Amino acid sequence: MTKREDFFRAIQEGKIDVVKTMMLENARLANTLNDQGVSGVLIALYYNEADIAEFLASVRRELNVFEAAALGMSERLSLILAEHPKELNKFSGDGFQALGLAAFFSRGDAARILIEYGAEVDTPSQNNFKVTPLHSTAASGNVEIAGLLLENGANANARQQGGFTPLHSAAQNGQVEMAKLLLEHGADVKAVNEAGESALDLAVANGRSDMVEL
Repeated sequence: MTKREDFFRAIQEGKIDVVKTMMLENARLANTLNDQGVSGVLIALYYNEADIAEFLASVRRELNVFEAAALGMSERLSLILAEHPKELNKFSGDGFQALGLAAFFSRGDAARILIEYGAEVDTPSQNNFKVTPLHSTAASGNVEIAGLLLENGANANARQQGGFTPLHSAAQNGQVEMAKLLLEHGADVKAVNEAGESALDLAVANGRSDMVEL
């Protein structure tokens, strides 16, 4: 196993002391990318290791647009977009745009900044998930960001992998307020995924009684 592989494994396993020790031995690891072209900062966030993500961000000279969005670093994000507008709708190594990352990690200010700069609100991720930012925020349960996306033209009936709509996600997770918001913006309660399941079916299967009633 290479040093780079050891580094990313330590991040995934939440071993911040190991990460710090490796950084002392080789500071350039902070800027290294995994085989998908994703940084340690994003990998740490994906694995819910916020302390490691913040540590790595603190030792980096500059964060890229994806890291700034995912961390909710609004000032850095605004600076990047002002100086490099082409970064706005660029895709990360693993196929996500900055707005999708801000939505997934519930970074409301970052999402607002990206939308103000003209970020695409309905573009699916360039990976197997095929999620739009609205799918991402439905997964995280952030009603505020969902409202922001919908008010700026996001499609409440967008389909991700497997034919799931944001309403499917809200129903499955019992997110009543999210479901209400989606319905108010035209979500189709009768839409079925590729398995033939409606949002109601998922609510029943997961014991979401409040959602079933809605």
